[in-house]
Amino acid sequence: GLEMRVLKFGGTSVGSAESIKQVAAIVARAVSEDRSVVVVSALAGVTNRLVVLIDRVLAGDEGWRSGLEDIRSRHQRELALFGNGSHAKASRVIDCRIDELGRLFTGVGLIGECPQATRDRILAAGERLSAQLVAVALKAFGVRSEVVDGSELIEAERGLHGAEVLADATAGRVAERLSALDPETVPVITGFVAVDPAGRTITLGRGGSDLSATVLGAALSCDQVEIWTDVNGVMSAPPRMVRAARTLAVLSVAEAEQMAYFGAKVLHPTCLAALAERDIPVMIRNTHQPGGSFTVVRQDAGHTQGARAVAAVENVAVFELKRPHGSDEGWGDRLERALAAIQHQLLVVSRASAEGTWTFVAPASAGDTVVDRLAAHRVDGAMVRRRDSLLALVGSSVLAQPWVIGRALEALGSRKITVLGLFAGSTPCAISLLVSNDELEAALETVHEALMLGSRVKVDSVRQEERNGKEKIERQYSRGHRQRRSEAHPPAA
Repeated sequence: GLEMRVLKFGGTSVGSAESIKQVAAIVARAVSEDRSVVVVSALAGVTNRLVVLIDRVLAGDEGWRSGLEDIRSRHQRELALFGNGSHAKASRVIDCRIDELGRLFTGVGLIGECPQATRDRILAAGERLSAQLVAVALKAFGVRSEVVDGSELIEAERGLHGAEVLADATAGRVAERLSALDPETVPVITGFVAVDPAGRTITLGRGGSDLSATVLGAALSCDQVEIWTDVNGVMSAPPRMVRAARTLAVLSVAEAEQMAYFGAKVLHPTCLAALAERDIPVMIRNTHQPGGSFTVVRQDAGHTQGARAVAAVENVAVFELKRPHGSDEGWGDRLERALAAIQHQLLVVSRASAEGTWTFVAPASAGDTVVDRLAAHRVDGAMVRRRDSLLALVGSSVLAQPWVIGRALEALGSRKITVLGLFAGSTPCAISLLVSNDELEAALETVHEALMLGSRVKVDSVRQEERNGKEKIERQYSRGHRQRRSEAHPPAA
């Protein structure tokens, strides 16, 4: 039978009429081969605009009205560019959505606050507008489609750290709603949008459209999920800073999650967990170069050698906290509670038990929250706060291969780049280093080159090196006493 594919298009893929035509062409090709389900994000920049408009309304600034009209005219203008003017219906839907936003903003202005349920309804509008444009574009390419709201399919409840998807309820909704569609009709689903058990709109947080795609992929037991974005897959380093960065053909789920966690903006860090039980591959492809190179993320990518990539989080807040002398018994407990409250915002936590010093690293945007939480939990002590950058070496078992970090540190040392901190042990597939902001670019290039991440031949040469190493050891030790370490590490060049 036909395979089933979920295709998700991000904000830059639907950023303009030209891009949307490219999306329609990609979907038309997919539909000619397999059954396909499409998930869309809001047009690039729209969700951020809506956040700004909420702030304007709350500040009593009437400028929100012209801001909302800008959003209306942008969507109507893109719609008009699809030729063959059969768009009256989509145009009316866009107007209705914008008028509804106007009423919500007016209400927020009257009560002077924006409750979470209202905020979710406002932020969900971006996807509800873009889905109309994509459906019209598909029609122009001869593809029958129907807009299906994410709130009809994905059920989620508000957890401690944002929305948590309810998998069983979602599977039931998906089976019921999508089976009602004619098999020839492609559903165009609003990403990021879900419904809570009480029937209210809820949103899935930043990058939530990726989560929509993987959750739907799992519910449909599809054959593959495709995340269409504006880069050729996941790169071996941030391409803005490392010219030799290249596309990684295959990544394991654990590696991809670490890459996302440490700042590779291609995937939402938690979206792969939705596929944890199933081996559904996720492809990361470039809408603007559909034939270009791409990355496939699988449960087990089958390679175990060395580092695969280097990722970076620029401009992090680094805190060094020292336990005060003569602090009371409860100090440690209060710190534990404070850390539990902010743990989802911390990138790294480490302690030197002898001196009673803790180091934690958070994205710069979360720096003030960390300070507030520690104060709220009455955690006192001398605290130093600085701005640095975090560089992470990612590979399925970098921790078990000391030569990787050895080679990286040696190369950084020879270039006189100072390593301000080294964190390892919380996961087998990442080791992170702290460097100053102005040395980050040089550090990335140095490590990328030292670990040969830019060369395509790497995997084979390392395997060859490993085989030769094994044979040499077997020859040396064949007279009775075998080498205890079964694997020869590639020598640190």
